[in-house]
Amino acid sequence: DGLVTLAADRGDWVWDMDKIRLRDIAETVVEFMVAKLGRYSGSSRLLVQLAGCIGHTFKLETLASVSGRPMRDVAARLWAPVRDGLILPLGAAYDLFGRGGDPEEGQLLRCKFAHDRIQEATLSSIPKRKLGEMHLKIGRVTYEHIPESERSERIFEYVGHFNLGVELLAPDERRWLGDLNLQAGLRAKDSTAYAGAVQYFERAASLLDDDWDEEYTLLATLHLERVECLYLAGDTDGAQAAFEELSPLVRTPSHIATLSQVMMRILQTENRVEEGVAEGLRCLGLLGAGPPADPKAVEARMGELGAGIGALIAEKGPQALLEGPRAEDPEIVAVCGVLQETWICALMASNLPMVAFTTLSVVHISLEHGITEVSPAGYVAQAALCALQGDYDGARLFGSSGLELADAMGGTRLRPMVLNTYGNFTGHMVAPLQRNVDRYEESYRTCLRTGDRWWGAWAAHWARVHRFLKGDVLDDVHGRAVAY
Repeated sequence: DGLVTLAADRGDWVWDMDKIRLRDIAETVVEFMVAKLGRYSGSSRLLVQLAGCIGHTFKLETLASVSGRPMRDVAARLWAPVRDGLILPLGAAYDLFGRGGDPEEGQLLRCKFAHDRIQEATLSSIPKRKLGEMHLKIGRVTYEHIPESERSERIFEYVGHFNLGVELLAPDERRWLGDLNLQAGLRAKDSTAYAGAVQYFERAASLLDDDWDEEYTLLATLHLERVECLYLAGDTDGAQAAFEELSPLVRTPSHIATLSQVMMRILQTENRVEEGVAEGLRCLGLLGAGPPADPKAVEARMGELGAGIGALIAEKGPQALLEGPRAEDPEIVAVCGVLQETWICALMASNLPMVAFTTLSVVHISLEHGITEVSPAGYVAQAALCALQGDYDGARLFGSSGLELADAMGGTRLRPMVLNTYGNFTGHMVAPLQRNVDRYEESYRTCLRTGDRWWGAWAAHWARVHRFLKGDVLDDVHGRAVAY
């Protein structure tokens, strides 16, 4: 700005402090650079603002599509902010700004803002309604340019822009955006980004009609996913509040069971396992699968279940534990899920009658009605019962069947439960302790990926105990324990 100049004849810099004091110069270098934005041409300033809406890092192709200009024209109009250091070309984009011309076909050209504060100040220079219009335009253009077959996978590239322009959407588009946010939440959950998933679910809830008679399935699915992700994100207070709100609204056995299972996991995490048992029994009662009220009747029922398991294995053969049909009745699947979560609470509460009842029930249902997701966990729990009774052949049969079925079914949610239960009660009886250590390590790694605090903590604990028991050097035992 002519306030600081190079005196060529003297080879040094000169300035006039009086003139400098009269100027409203920003206190930081970043703010000084942002002030330059107001002096760019209208088209250059608009491009920088659009880039700010796209993100901290942006593709020139996207900016060209949104602005409706050729990419070389975009590069030419961004030259001033690039020259001034507000925007930094990345990789091959340097060549486009340096030599001009058209980019090579299919070439990925990206730039980024030199500082987060520059992007923030750029966005703050846009009027609120105009900002919504820009985001909506970016969302629409991005959505249209993504092939239909890829829109689900690339949903995060556009759904956020639609959310920021939501006030400008028509009512039918708001419903469509609600569905998009539900999809985005499910994808975020699959990526273990639970806090982000909660935000998408809550946005979806704000966009969809809260009519539980007309939209029961959609709303139940949405709110159940939100409750679970609140729990997985560590917000147990929020999850419990959501549970209380949702309990009177869910109707189907599957939804009732799913909500109850989440509540039991919350209670496990807070070490309120007796309350967890009570919640499980409450839900099993609603589903018509609870134990008798009389303890003697419970004992008799367990005898019937044990005899039934023996008879079914004798009739179908041991291979039925692995090769039986999958259960298709959603009520059967729901009951098994609740039985398994109740088993966890009962085990931690040392409620041995309920440990035995839930275990025998899962195994009997798996043989009589078909295999479910929790069957492997039920089998290794049955192996534990057999081992405690001295039936080591039964322990080996059910334990190996549980591990093999878990491998065949894949998935990660219940794998730590299967590995931990087998290691705790059966593995040390039939194989060297190092095999158990390996299982606990796998369980712990799986829990790190899924956010399962409960089984991850137990896996870390028992891995340390088994290293000690098998005689590892104490410094090594301590070092590995600290690593957890």
